[in-house]
Amino acid sequence: MMRKTGNLPYIIAVFIGGLVLNLAGSSLMELLHLPLYLDCVGTMLASALGGIMPGVLVGYISNVIGGITDPTDIYFTLTSVLIALATEFFYERGYFKRAAGCVSAILVFALIGGGIGSCITWLLFGTDTGDATSLFAPAIMSSGVIPAFWAQFISDMLIDILDKTLQVLIFLGILRLIPQTLRERFRLHGWKQTPLSEEQRRLAKKVETRGWRLGTRILAMISAAAGFIAVSIAVISIILNQRAITEGYSRTSVLIRIVILFIGFFLLVLGVGLWAVEYSILLPVYAMMGAADEFAFNSTEARVDSVERFADVRIRTGDELENLYTAFSATIASTVTYLEEAQYKTQAISRMQNGLIMVLADLVESRDKCTGDHVRKTAAYVRIILEQLQEEGVYPGIIDPIYIDDVSNSAPLHDVGKIAVPDSILNKPGKLTAEEFEQMKQHTVAGREVIDKAISLVSDSGYLEEARNLASCHHEKWNGTGYPYGLRGEDIPLSARVMAVADVFDALVSRRSYKEPFPYDKAVRIIEEGAGSHFDPKVVEAFLHAQDKVKEVYKTNME
Repeated sequence: MMRKTGNLPYIIAVFIGGLVLNLAGSSLMELLHLPLYLDCVGTMLASALGGIMPGVLVGYISNVIGGITDPTDIYFTLTSVLIALATEFFYERGYFKRAAGCVSAILVFALIGGGIGSCITWLLFGTDTGDATSLFAPAIMSSGVIPAFWAQFISDMLIDILDKTLQVLIFLGILRLIPQTLRERFRLHGWKQTPLSEEQRRLAKKVETRGWRLGTRILAMISAAAGFIAVSIAVISIILNQRAITEGYSRTSVLIRIVILFIGFFLLVLGVGLWAVEYSILLPVYAMMGAADEFAFNSTEARVDSVERFADVRIRTGDELENLYTAFSATIASTVTYLEEAQYKTQAISRMQNGLIMVLADLVESRDKCTGDHVRKTAAYVRIILEQLQEEGVYPGIIDPIYIDDVSNSAPLHDVGKIAVPDSILNKPGKLTAEEFEQMKQHTVAGREVIDKAISLVSDSGYLEEARNLASCHHEKWNGTGYPYGLRGEDIPLSARVMAVADVFDALVSRRSYKEPFPYDKAVRIIEEGAGSHFDPKVVEAFLHAQDKVKEVYKTNME
């Protein structure tokens, strides 16, 4: 579930609170004239609670605001940003939960604030700073053994160890006051997917890659770009400043020159960066997306071509993108193999199913010595009529290839209910009495009951649903005078309406013990005359339009 923006007030609170803590701590130390800073507690809290982004912003802006009253503060944004990054690193790895971890964090903070800060001070002012952190420097230098730089460095480190110890204790004290359940609300996330748990993020970071990790690659590109711009601007500023001194440029003129040159360098870096991002990240992703979008599952050939097309992408970035591509390729190949095996097994099951249906139909039909090859012929006629209906666009919401297969394959079961009809009635050579005919009509109900039992045992019973319709309703008539339910018009299932035409036509053209076969043309005429009364007119029309195919089946079975 994606995180909503309901934690925005908490993020704003941690940002503003961090700034207030930094500025208040710094002002308090100045007010008390103590040789400490106390200007990073808010940065630590913002990093621990909010993450890298809030921590870096709080640290940077604190120094910018401090630079209003003390211009030298602006030069120490570097140390504030580094402390924000270090805090987030230590907090995420649980350093602040252990005494040894806290000591390690304090020493690193002191090295950043005291060590790097001392180097910045030395570069800017030398030893003549009058700064409080140089408190111990004269005493250290008095021995004559330690140079001025290292004396100031040691002095700054000693003061900063004390300062960062105090700040870490305050930071931990405030942190302890915030319930664990509430801390997550302060976190600034940029999720573009379902958020990962801490364990998932930890495992993701341990994934091995052939070359540089994607994060490292991006960081290197950003660092290179930022470094190039920073160095370029520094060099430009120095050169222009020297020329301003020698050639008398005004400040405005120098600023304009710096801006123009900066834009040129910026566009250069932007162009190189866009090229690197395009070929390292975007194009590989687009290639995978394109190959995946064009993937086809509709045939064996299409699947094989799709797998080969995906394999031809050949992503070689050496990072997580390559890992993703490799895993995706393997998954697709395995899926296609599984689909091929599943399709083969499905086809085998389908053939076995159709064979069992035909065997069952033959067993039932063998009891009726009058019907011959009736089940096969009617099934063939049913398929011809349905395909003609589909070709002409009739009943488009019902008829599709799957429907045609289901009805055609289950058509042999339309008379399965005859298994419940006595042989004396089933094979009677003469006309049935009214009572016998009533018994004969019950084969439709019996057929429905037989298939209902089969449906109760099968989870996917699409074809059996149509078999039930065929068995129970193939003697219904369009005008409602049929049996067993007296259904009318489109209340009769379409499959049964089609079977009614096929069944009657085959009965007309076939020899029975009680009659000779009708001539083909006469049988077709009888079917045509029954449109609108016995048969669905649209089904009859499709039957008449498909006479070439109907004749082929008729002639094949007459030979």
